[in-house]
Amino acid sequence: MKTSAHYHIGIDAHKRFSQIHVLADDGSTAWKGRIENNDPAAFEGLVRMLGGHCKAVFEASMNWHVLHDILSAIEGIEEVVMAHPLKVRIICDAQLKNDKVDALRLAQLLRLDMVPRAHAASPEARHTKELVRQRACWVGMRTRIRNRTHRLLGGVPGGVDLPQCSDLFGRKGSSAMRGLTLAEPHRLQLDQNLEALAELQSKIAPLEKKLEGRC
Repeated sequence: MKTSAHYHIGIDAHKRFSQIHVLADDGSTAWKGRIENNDPAAFEGLVRMLGGHCKAVFEASMNWHVLHDILSAIEGIEEVVMAHPLKVRIICDAQLKNDKVDALRLAQLLRLDMVPRAHAASPEARHTKELVRQRACWVGMRTRIRNRTHRLLGGVPGGVDLPQCSDLFGRKGSSAMRGLTLAEPHRLQLDQNLEALAELQSKIAPLEKKLEGRC
């Protein structure tokens, strides 16, 4: 939703600080400086000094949500815009004749309503994605250990006698594997694989429970 802000805050965000350039509606510089450690209180103080009625823009990056959440929580910031980095550079090349996208350039684009926007997912959507990624990590490890177990059993001289079951790594199959008589090092390897699989399942199950109804 577009708003009519009195001040346009361009933020050149870095890991440990942000360079700030604030433009008024008439294009004049209202404030410029640096905020260390992206301190929420410092951002809030800046907006309070300006009297509110602000819009803020910064470029999307790996941990964009940290700054987005800080700015969104500040009373007086009417809109937080996350800019698409590649598209911003294209516009700067064509319109601003300068390939350096700094805080001033971002503030200028914001004031002119020319910011190409990147999608900013809601906190709930981000949380769901984080849970999905965490689950995918553990499932990937589980798959690799299961494959190692299949190779291990296939390499036992004379083969192994296991019952027919739909899931070798279910309760019935796991119990049968624990009961196998194997020479070393196969016994130790199989025991460690089964222990690791049980540990991974203890991590996967709570994630799947939290994801129920989200996806």
